[in-house]
Amino acid sequence: MFDIEVRGIRSSSPGGFETLDDDDLAAEVATLGAQLAAGQARLVELAAEADRRGLWGGKWDARNLAEWLSWLTGMAPKSSRDHALVATKLNELPETHSALAEGRISFDQARLIASAGAPEHDAKLAHLATKQLRVSSSESLAPTAR
Repeated sequence: MFDIEVRGIRSSSPGGFETLDDDDLAAEVATLGAQLAAGQARLVELAAEADRRGLWGGKWDARNLAEWLSWLTGMAPKSSRDHALVATKLNELPETHSALAEGRISFDQARLIASAGAPEHDAKLAHLATKQLRVSSSESLAPTAR
């Protein structure tokens, strides 16, 4: 394994939830979900650039982008393949990319859109995902994306 410096990791102290009312707790969960989506967008943007450079095959000698992501992040192979898929589709899916980066859709929704293989429907699918985020799970997009 390569020694890579991980910078700027910080988490709030555990606990302290008793001071939050139900609405504040729900708002914090929703906010963190949006922040996680934006972070995953940045991760797939970096992965797309690493793929463009062929970085994964250089000194890491990985077989593919997904394997490289798994090595560097500790993601399970399925998750790293999903991230690699989205990374390779970013340029074809500008609306999905934007919605993910802004935290308006989840990574799972972006993955479903990317796996649909229908870039001509990007704007429609991203719009639907944005609307469905608040009312149901990302799985409800699956029939639409197929």
